Amino acid sequence: IPIGAAGSFKGIVDVLARKAYTFSDESGKFTEGPVDSSLEAAVTKYRDALIEAAAGTDDALIEKYLNGEELTEAEILLGLRRGVMERKLVPVVPGSGLRNVGVQHLMETFIRYLPSAQDRKISAPLVGKAEDLSIAPNPSDEVCGHVFKVLVEPHVGDLVIVRMYSGTLTTGAQVLNSTREEREKIGTIQRMRGKDRIEAQELGPGQIGTMLKLKSVRWGDTVATEKRPLRFADPLVPEPYMSAALKPTTTQDGEKLPAALARLRTEDPFIKAEMNDVTHEFVVSGTGELHLDNFVRRLRDRYKVNVDVMKPKIPYRETVRGKAEGQGKHKKQSGGHGQYGDCWLRLEPMPTGGGFEFVDAIVGGKIPNRFIPAVEKGVREALVRGILAGYPVTDLRVTVFEGSYHAVDSSEMAFKTAA
Repeated sequence: IPIGAAGSFKGIVDVLARKAYTFSDESGKFTEGPVDSSLEAAVTKYRDALIEAAAGTDDALIEKYLNGEELTEAEILLGLRRGVMERKLVPVVPGSGLRNVGVQHLMETFIRYLPSAQDRKISAPLVGKAEDLSIAPNPSDEVCGHVFKVLVEPHVGDLVIVRMYSGTLTTGAQVLNSTREEREKIGTIQRMRGKDRIEAQELGPGQIGTMLKLKSVRWGDTVATEKRPLRFADPLVPEPYMSAALKPTTTQDGEKLPAALARLRTEDPFIKAEMNDVTHEFVVSGTGELHLDNFVRRLRDRYKVNVDVMKPKIPYRETVRGKAEGQGKHKKQSGGHGQYGDCWLRLEPMPTGGGFEFVDAIVGGKIPNRFIPAVEKGVREALVRGILAGYPVTDLRVTVFEGSYHAVDSSEMAFKTAA
Protein backbone atom coordinates (compact mmCIF):
# COMPACT_ATOMS: atom_id res chain seq x y z
CA ILE A 1 0.00 0.00 0.00
CA PRO A 2 1.22 3.57 -0.63
CA ILE A 3 2.65 5.97 1.93
CA GLY A 4 0.98 9.27 1.11
CA ALA A 5 -0.83 10.11 -2.11
CA ALA A 6 -0.40 12.35 -5.17
CA GLY A 7 2.10 15.12 -4.31
CA SER A 8 2.78 13.66 -0.86
CA PHE A 9 3.41 10.10 -2.14
CA LYS A 10 6.83 9.13 -0.78
CA GLY A 11 7.02 5.37 -0.35
CA ILE A 12 5.32 2.00 0.00
CA VAL A 13 4.56 -0.59 2.66
CA ASP A 14 5.03 -4.30 1.97
CA VAL A 15 2.09 -5.64 3.95
CA LEU A 16 3.37 -9.23 4.05
CA ALA A 17 6.79 -8.24 5.42
CA ARG A 18 5.29 -5.41 7.53
CA LYS A 19 8.06 -3.06 6.39
CA ALA A 20 7.96 0.53 5.14
CA TYR A 21 10.23 1.77 2.33
CA THR A 22 10.61 5.55 2.14
CA PHE A 23 12.10 7.36 -0.89
CA SER A 24 13.65 10.80 -0.36
CA ASP A 25 14.60 11.68 -3.96
CA GLU A 26 14.48 10.38 -7.56
CA SER A 27 17.63 8.23 -7.29
CA GLY A 28 15.63 5.11 -6.46
CA LYS A 29 17.39 4.73 -3.08
CA PHE A 30 15.12 4.08 -0.13
CA THR A 31 15.17 3.75 3.63
CA GLU A 32 13.72 0.61 5.22
CA GLY A 33 11.92 1.01 8.51
CA PRO A 34 8.91 0.05 10.66
CA VAL A 35 5.35 0.79 9.61
CA ASP A 36 3.99 4.11 10.83
CA SER A 37 1.29 3.74 13.46
CA SER A 38 -1.21 5.59 11.25
CA LEU A 39 -0.99 2.75 8.70
CA GLU A 40 -1.07 -0.20 11.13
CA ALA A 41 -4.82 -0.78 10.78
CA ALA A 42 -4.66 -0.75 6.96
CA VAL A 43 -1.65 -3.08 6.94
CA THR A 44 -3.40 -5.58 9.22
CA LYS A 45 -6.57 -5.46 7.12
CA TYR A 46 -4.81 -6.06 3.80
CA ARG A 47 -2.36 -8.61 5.23
CA ASP A 48 -5.24 -10.72 6.53
CA ALA A 49 -6.95 -10.49 3.13
CA LEU A 50 -3.74 -11.54 1.34
CA ILE A 51 -3.19 -14.53 3.63
CA GLU A 52 -6.79 -15.63 3.13
CA ALA A 53 -6.38 -15.28 -0.66
CA ALA A 54 -3.14 -17.28 -0.56
CA ALA A 55 -4.77 -20.05 1.50
CA GLY A 56 -7.70 -20.24 -0.92
CA THR A 57 -5.46 -21.48 -3.74
CA ASP A 58 -4.65 -24.83 -2.10
CA ASP A 59 -6.73 -27.39 -0.14
CA ALA A 60 -3.98 -28.10 2.38
CA LEU A 61 -3.39 -24.39 3.02
CA ILE A 62 -7.07 -23.55 3.40
CA GLU A 63 -7.50 -26.42 5.88
CA LYS A 64 -4.55 -25.15 7.91
CA TYR A 65 -5.91 -21.60 7.76
CA LEU A 66 -9.41 -22.61 8.85
CA ASN A 67 -7.98 -24.58 11.75
CA GLY A 68 -6.49 -21.35 13.04
CA GLU A 69 -2.88 -22.32 12.34
CA GLU A 70 -0.56 -19.56 11.09
CA LEU A 71 0.79 -19.93 7.56
CA THR A 72 4.53 -19.55 7.08
CA GLU A 73 5.94 -16.86 4.82
CA ALA A 74 6.97 -19.56 2.31
CA GLU A 75 3.42 -20.98 2.27
CA ILE A 76 1.92 -17.52 1.75
CA LEU A 77 4.27 -16.77 -1.14
CA LEU A 78 3.58 -20.17 -2.69
CA GLY A 79 -0.17 -19.68 -2.43
CA LEU A 80 -0.07 -16.17 -3.87
CA ARG A 81 2.15 -17.30 -6.74
CA ARG A 82 -0.22 -20.17 -7.53
CA GLY A 83 -3.15 -17.74 -7.56
CA VAL A 84 -1.33 -15.39 -9.94
CA MET A 85 -0.31 -18.31 -12.20
CA GLU A 86 -3.95 -19.43 -12.37
CA ARG A 87 -5.05 -15.84 -13.06
CA LYS A 88 -7.20 -15.74 -9.94
CA LEU A 89 -5.08 -13.10 -8.18
CA VAL A 90 -3.50 -9.89 -9.50
CA PRO A 91 -0.54 -8.32 -7.69
CA VAL A 92 -0.80 -4.56 -7.05
CA VAL A 93 2.33 -2.49 -6.42
CA PRO A 94 1.99 1.29 -6.01
CA GLY A 95 4.82 3.38 -7.42
CA SER A 96 5.92 6.25 -9.59
CA GLY A 97 8.02 5.66 -12.68
CA LEU A 98 8.61 9.39 -13.04
CA ARG A 99 9.95 9.75 -9.48
CA ASN A 100 11.57 6.27 -9.38
CA VAL A 101 9.51 5.16 -6.39
CA GLY A 102 8.77 1.45 -5.97
CA VAL A 103 10.39 0.32 -9.22
CA GLN A 104 12.64 -2.22 -7.45
CA HIS A 105 9.66 -3.66 -5.59
CA LEU A 106 7.77 -4.01 -8.86
CA MET A 107 10.69 -6.02 -10.30
CA GLU A 108 10.77 -8.19 -7.18
CA THR A 109 7.04 -8.81 -7.63
CA PHE A 110 7.72 -10.04 -11.17
CA ILE A 111 10.29 -12.51 -9.86
CA ARG A 112 8.16 -13.66 -6.93
CA TYR A 113 4.79 -14.15 -8.54
CA LEU A 114 4.82 -14.02 -12.34
CA PRO A 115 5.38 -17.18 -14.44
CA SER A 116 8.86 -17.95 -15.72
CA ALA A 117 9.59 -19.54 -19.09
CA GLN A 118 9.41 -22.95 -17.38
CA ASP A 119 5.91 -22.24 -16.04
CA ARG A 120 4.23 -21.09 -19.24
CA LYS A 121 2.61 -23.30 -21.83
CA ILE A 122 3.27 -21.84 -25.27
CA SER A 123 2.05 -23.24 -28.57
CA ALA A 124 2.00 -22.18 -32.20
CA PRO A 125 1.19 -23.84 -35.55
CA LEU A 126 3.67 -24.70 -38.27
CA VAL A 127 3.51 -22.49 -41.38
CA GLY A 128 0.50 -23.54 -43.43
CA LYS A 129 -0.89 -25.82 -40.70
CA ALA A 130 -3.84 -25.29 -38.36
CA GLU A 131 -2.89 -27.53 -35.42
CA ASP A 132 -0.78 -25.94 -32.67
CA LEU A 133 2.45 -27.54 -31.46
CA SER A 134 3.59 -27.20 -27.86
CA ILE A 135 6.85 -25.23 -27.44
CA ALA A 136 9.03 -26.34 -24.53
CA PRO A 137 11.67 -23.93 -23.15
CA ASN A 138 14.46 -26.35 -24.05
CA PRO A 139 17.80 -24.74 -24.99
CA SER A 140 18.78 -27.72 -27.18
CA ASP A 141 15.49 -27.71 -29.12
CA GLU A 142 14.83 -26.00 -32.46
CA VAL A 143 15.01 -22.20 -32.35
CA CYS A 144 11.74 -20.30 -31.89
CA GLY A 145 11.47 -16.63 -30.94
CA HIS A 146 9.03 -13.76 -31.32
CA VAL A 147 9.93 -10.18 -32.28
CA PHE A 148 7.89 -7.89 -30.03
CA LYS A 149 9.62 -4.55 -30.61
CA VAL A 150 11.82 -2.73 -33.12
CA LEU A 151 13.95 0.31 -32.24
CA VAL A 152 15.42 2.60 -34.88
CA GLU A 153 18.77 4.25 -34.17
CA PRO A 154 20.04 6.77 -36.76
CA HIS A 155 23.64 5.50 -36.91
CA VAL A 156 22.98 1.84 -36.17
CA GLY A 157 19.80 0.92 -38.02
CA ASP A 158 16.95 -1.27 -36.82
CA LEU A 159 17.40 -2.97 -33.45
CA VAL A 160 15.15 -6.03 -33.53
CA ILE A 161 14.18 -7.16 -30.01
CA VAL A 162 13.29 -10.85 -29.76
CA ARG A 163 11.92 -12.96 -26.93
CA MET A 164 13.15 -16.57 -27.16
CA TYR A 165 10.78 -19.46 -26.43
CA SER A 166 12.92 -22.47 -27.34
CA GLY A 167 16.34 -23.36 -28.71
CA THR A 168 19.48 -21.26 -28.52
CA LEU A 169 20.00 -18.39 -30.95
CA THR A 170 23.70 -17.92 -31.72
CA THR A 171 25.75 -15.39 -33.68
CA GLY A 172 26.17 -16.52 -37.29
CA ALA A 173 23.21 -18.93 -37.18
CA GLN A 174 20.96 -19.36 -40.22
CA VAL A 175 17.30 -18.95 -39.27
CA LEU A 176 13.95 -18.60 -40.99
CA ASN A 177 11.66 -15.61 -40.71
CA SER A 178 8.59 -17.85 -40.88
CA THR A 179 6.19 -14.90 -40.98
CA ARG A 180 7.62 -13.71 -44.32
CA GLU A 181 9.23 -17.04 -45.29
CA GLU A 182 12.66 -15.51 -45.78
CA ARG A 183 16.04 -16.78 -44.59
CA GLU A 184 18.17 -14.64 -42.29
CA LYS A 185 21.71 -14.90 -40.98
CA ILE A 186 22.06 -13.72 -37.41
CA GLY A 187 24.79 -11.10 -36.99
CA THR A 188 25.36 -9.23 -33.76
CA ILE A 189 23.39 -10.30 -30.67
CA GLN A 190 23.12 -8.01 -27.66
CA ARG A 191 21.44 -8.03 -24.26
CA MET A 192 19.82 -4.77 -23.17
CA ARG A 193 20.21 -3.30 -19.70
CA GLY A 194 18.47 0.05 -19.61
CA LYS A 195 20.17 2.18 -22.25
CA ASP A 196 23.26 -0.05 -22.32
CA ARG A 197 23.66 -2.88 -24.84
CA ILE A 198 25.97 -5.76 -23.90
CA GLU A 199 27.46 -8.07 -26.54
CA ALA A 200 26.21 -11.66 -26.26
CA GLN A 201 27.05 -14.82 -28.16
CA GLU A 202 23.69 -16.51 -27.66
CA LEU A 203 20.12 -16.21 -26.41
CA GLY A 204 18.28 -19.08 -24.73
CA PRO A 205 14.64 -19.76 -23.76
CA GLY A 206 13.05 -17.01 -21.69
CA GLN A 207 15.74 -14.49 -22.60
CA ILE A 208 15.24 -11.20 -24.40
CA GLY A 209 17.90 -9.75 -26.68
CA THR A 210 18.57 -7.51 -29.64
CA MET A 211 19.55 -8.54 -33.17
CA LEU A 212 21.19 -6.06 -35.55
CA LYS A 213 21.41 -5.72 -39.33
CA LEU A 214 18.60 -8.06 -40.36
CA LYS A 215 16.99 -7.70 -43.78
CA SER A 216 13.43 -8.95 -43.45
CA VAL A 217 12.55 -9.22 -39.75
CA ARG A 218 9.92 -6.75 -38.53
CA TRP A 219 7.65 -6.24 -35.54
CA GLY A 220 5.45 -9.27 -34.86
CA ASP A 221 7.56 -11.72 -36.92
CA THR A 222 8.52 -15.22 -35.78
CA VAL A 223 12.14 -16.40 -35.91
CA ALA A 224 12.33 -20.20 -36.34
CA THR A 225 14.10 -22.89 -38.36
CA GLU A 226 13.21 -24.61 -41.63
CA LYS A 227 13.16 -27.93 -39.78
CA ARG A 228 10.40 -26.63 -37.46
CA PRO A 229 8.88 -23.48 -39.08
CA LEU A 230 6.60 -22.40 -36.25
CA ARG A 231 4.74 -19.12 -36.69
CA PHE A 232 2.97 -17.11 -34.01
CA ALA A 233 -0.31 -15.42 -34.91
CA ASP A 234 -0.11 -11.79 -36.00
CA PRO A 235 -0.38 -9.49 -32.95
CA LEU A 236 -3.60 -7.58 -32.47
CA VAL A 237 -3.18 -3.87 -33.23
CA PRO A 238 -5.73 -1.72 -31.37
CA GLU A 239 -7.66 0.80 -33.40
CA PRO A 240 -6.43 4.35 -32.72
CA TYR A 241 -9.07 6.66 -31.30
CA MET A 242 -7.22 9.96 -30.97
CA SER A 243 -5.73 12.03 -33.79
CA ALA A 244 -3.62 15.16 -34.17
CA ALA A 245 -2.57 17.21 -37.19
CA LEU A 246 1.12 18.01 -37.56
CA LYS A 247 2.14 21.25 -39.23
CA PRO A 248 5.88 21.54 -40.02
CA THR A 249 7.41 24.72 -38.59
CA THR A 250 9.63 25.35 -41.63
CA THR A 251 9.91 24.15 -45.22
CA GLN A 252 12.93 22.08 -44.21
CA ASP A 253 10.90 20.40 -41.47
CA GLY A 254 8.21 19.64 -44.04
CA GLU A 255 10.77 17.92 -46.27
CA LYS A 256 12.06 15.76 -43.41
CA LEU A 257 8.66 14.90 -41.95
CA PRO A 258 7.55 11.99 -44.26
CA ALA A 259 10.81 10.07 -43.85
CA ALA A 260 10.84 10.63 -40.06
CA LEU A 261 7.23 9.44 -39.77
CA ALA A 262 8.06 6.30 -41.74
CA ARG A 263 11.00 5.48 -39.46
CA LEU A 264 8.99 6.03 -36.28
CA ARG A 265 6.15 3.88 -37.65
CA THR A 266 8.67 1.04 -37.88
CA GLU A 267 9.16 1.33 -34.11
CA ASP A 268 5.55 1.95 -33.19
CA PRO A 269 2.98 0.00 -35.26
CA PHE A 270 0.20 1.35 -33.03
CA ILE A 271 0.61 4.79 -34.62
CA LYS A 272 -1.08 5.57 -37.92
CA ALA A 273 0.31 8.42 -39.99
CA GLU A 274 -1.02 9.67 -43.30
CA MET A 275 -1.48 12.71 -45.47
CA ASN A 276 -5.21 13.40 -45.57
CA ASP A 277 -6.23 13.84 -49.21
CA VAL A 278 -9.17 16.06 -48.28
CA THR A 279 -7.68 18.41 -45.68
CA HIS A 280 -4.06 18.14 -46.94
CA GLU A 281 -2.79 17.70 -43.38
CA PHE A 282 -0.33 15.21 -41.91
CA VAL A 283 -2.54 13.35 -39.43
CA VAL A 284 -1.17 10.96 -36.80
CA SER A 285 -3.51 8.75 -34.79
CA GLY A 286 -2.77 6.79 -31.63
CA THR A 287 -4.26 5.12 -28.60
CA GLY A 288 -4.28 8.20 -26.36
CA GLU A 289 -2.93 11.63 -25.56
CA LEU A 290 0.25 10.33 -23.88
CA HIS A 291 0.91 8.04 -26.87
CA LEU A 292 0.73 10.98 -29.30
CA ASP A 293 2.79 13.25 -27.02
CA ASN A 294 5.60 10.69 -26.87
CA PHE A 295 5.47 10.21 -30.64
CA VAL A 296 5.80 13.96 -31.30
CA ARG A 297 8.59 14.25 -28.72
CA ARG A 298 10.60 11.53 -30.48
CA LEU A 299 9.97 13.27 -33.79
CA ARG A 300 11.49 16.47 -32.41
CA ASP A 301 14.32 15.02 -30.28
CA ARG A 302 15.53 12.21 -32.50
CA TYR A 303 14.90 13.47 -36.02
CA LYS A 304 15.02 17.23 -35.35
CA VAL A 305 11.66 17.76 -37.05
CA ASN A 306 9.79 20.63 -35.42
CA VAL A 307 6.04 20.57 -35.80
CA ASP A 308 3.04 22.40 -34.41
CA VAL A 309 0.40 20.02 -33.07
CA MET A 310 -3.15 21.05 -33.90
CA LYS A 311 -6.65 19.70 -33.87
CA PRO A 312 -7.19 17.97 -37.24
CA LYS A 313 -9.72 19.40 -39.64
CA ILE A 314 -12.76 17.25 -40.29
CA PRO A 315 -12.59 15.53 -43.69
CA TYR A 316 -16.24 16.12 -44.57
CA ARG A 317 -18.09 14.07 -47.17
CA GLU A 318 -21.08 14.82 -49.36
CA THR A 319 -23.85 12.51 -50.51
CA VAL A 320 -27.23 12.49 -52.24
CA ARG A 321 -30.49 12.31 -50.29
CA GLY A 322 -32.91 11.47 -53.07
CA LYS A 323 -33.20 9.67 -56.40
CA ALA A 324 -32.57 11.52 -59.65
CA GLU A 325 -31.81 10.90 -63.32
CA GLY A 326 -29.97 12.99 -65.84
CA GLN A 327 -28.41 12.94 -69.28
CA GLY A 328 -24.85 13.83 -70.16
CA LYS A 329 -24.01 14.28 -73.83
CA HIS A 330 -20.61 15.25 -75.17
CA LYS A 331 -20.71 16.15 -78.86
CA LYS A 332 -17.97 17.99 -80.70
CA GLN A 333 -17.17 18.31 -84.42
CA SER A 334 -13.89 19.84 -85.52
CA GLY A 335 -13.00 18.44 -88.94
CA GLY A 336 -12.14 14.75 -89.34
CA HIS A 337 -13.22 12.52 -86.48
CA GLY A 338 -15.46 14.26 -83.98
CA GLN A 339 -16.30 13.34 -80.38
CA TYR A 340 -19.60 11.78 -79.35
CA GLY A 341 -20.65 10.27 -76.04
CA ASP A 342 -24.18 10.09 -74.62
CA CYS A 343 -25.27 8.45 -71.35
CA TRP A 344 -28.15 8.63 -68.91
CA LEU A 345 -27.31 8.16 -65.21
CA ARG A 346 -29.51 7.39 -62.23
CA LEU A 347 -28.28 8.49 -58.77
CA GLU A 348 -29.72 7.09 -55.53
CA PRO A 349 -28.54 7.10 -51.89
CA MET A 350 -26.99 4.13 -50.09
CA PRO A 351 -26.79 3.52 -46.32
CA THR A 352 -24.08 5.34 -44.38
CA GLY A 353 -20.80 3.53 -44.93
CA GLY A 354 -22.06 1.95 -48.14
CA GLY A 355 -19.42 3.73 -50.22
CA PHE A 356 -19.91 3.88 -53.98
CA GLU A 357 -21.51 1.36 -56.31
CA PHE A 358 -21.63 1.54 -60.12
CA VAL A 359 -24.26 -0.48 -61.98
CA ASP A 360 -24.33 -1.25 -65.71
CA ALA A 361 -28.00 -1.52 -66.75
CA ILE A 362 -27.53 -0.95 -70.49
CA VAL A 363 -29.50 -3.36 -72.72
CA GLY A 364 -29.56 -3.74 -76.45
CA GLY A 365 -26.03 -2.41 -76.95
CA LYS A 366 -27.11 1.24 -76.76
CA ILE A 367 -23.67 1.89 -75.31
CA PRO A 368 -21.05 -0.71 -76.38
CA ASN A 369 -19.47 -2.68 -73.54
CA ARG A 370 -16.04 -1.27 -74.31
CA PHE A 371 -17.24 2.25 -73.32
CA ILE A 372 -18.91 1.29 -69.98
CA PRO A 373 -15.62 1.42 -67.97
CA ALA A 374 -15.07 4.95 -69.36
CA VAL A 375 -18.49 5.97 -68.02
CA GLU A 376 -17.58 4.61 -64.58
CA LYS A 377 -14.21 6.38 -64.69
CA GLY A 378 -15.94 9.68 -65.47
CA VAL A 379 -18.32 9.20 -62.53
CA ARG A 380 -15.47 8.35 -60.14
CA GLU A 381 -13.54 11.46 -61.18
CA ALA A 382 -16.63 13.58 -60.57
CA LEU A 383 -17.08 12.10 -57.07
CA VAL A 384 -13.77 13.60 -55.93
CA ARG A 385 -15.31 17.07 -55.68
CA GLY A 386 -18.95 17.44 -54.71
CA ILE A 387 -21.19 20.32 -55.87
CA LEU A 388 -22.21 21.50 -52.39
CA ALA A 389 -18.88 22.37 -50.79
CA GLY A 390 -16.25 20.59 -52.84
CA TYR A 391 -15.90 17.56 -50.55
CA PRO A 392 -15.71 13.97 -51.85
CA VAL A 393 -19.07 12.32 -52.56
CA THR A 394 -19.85 8.93 -51.04
CA ASP A 395 -22.67 6.53 -50.09
CA LEU A 396 -24.46 6.46 -53.43
CA ARG A 397 -25.30 4.11 -56.29
CA VAL A 398 -24.89 5.32 -59.88
CA THR A 399 -26.58 3.35 -62.65
CA VAL A 400 -26.02 3.91 -66.37
CA PHE A 401 -29.30 2.80 -68.00
CA GLU A 402 -29.60 4.58 -71.36
CA GLY A 403 -27.45 6.25 -73.97
CA SER A 404 -26.36 6.33 -77.61
CA TYR A 405 -23.12 6.23 -79.58
CA HIS A 406 -21.67 7.07 -82.99
CA ALA A 407 -19.89 4.35 -84.95
CA VAL A 408 -17.02 6.68 -85.91
CA ASP A 409 -16.92 9.58 -83.44
CA SER A 410 -17.50 7.75 -80.13
CA SER A 411 -14.47 7.12 -77.90
CA GLU A 412 -13.64 6.32 -74.28
CA MET A 413 -12.68 9.94 -73.67
CA ALA A 414 -16.01 11.16 -75.06
CA PHE A 415 -18.03 8.86 -72.76
CA LYS A 416 -15.88 9.75 -69.76
CA THR A 417 -16.49 13.45 -70.42
CA ALA A 418 -20.24 12.83 -70.87
CA ALA A 419 -20.47 10.92 -67.57
